[in-house]
Amino acid sequence: MNTELVWAAGFYDGEGCFSFKNMPRKSGNHHATVRLGIRQNDRRPLDRFQNAVGFGKVYGPYNRKEGDISSNPYYVWESNRLEDVFNIIELLLPYLTGPKREQIWDNCIKYQIKLDEYGIRRR
Repeated sequence: MNTELVWAAGFYDGEGCFSFKNMPRKSGNHHATVRLGIRQNDRRPLDRFQNAVGFGKVYGPYNRKEGDISSNPYYVWESNRLEDVFNIIELLLPYLTGPKREQIWDNCIKYQIKLDEYGIRRR
């Protein structure tokens, strides 16, 4: 068992976000984009996560918006390349809890993404 992947799954399970956006184009067509993301005040766990999964990039630091509870700068790890996102899901899925799995599957169903095309089976 890869303990770094187990750690990464637990970290993502508690702190991560999986989303799709339907982006309009000038032509009137739409383009769906996929994103995995984690936002933290401390960059170190994001670097560790990136090393564990082997994909994505850490960005920042960013300043918070006026009115935010915290004034500390924050960092973001994200991956938005479709193939990389599904590689990460495949790595983490065996270790994720039910609610995070449901978030992934619900978003995929909503945007009609067929995970079996990427070799990922519902577990």
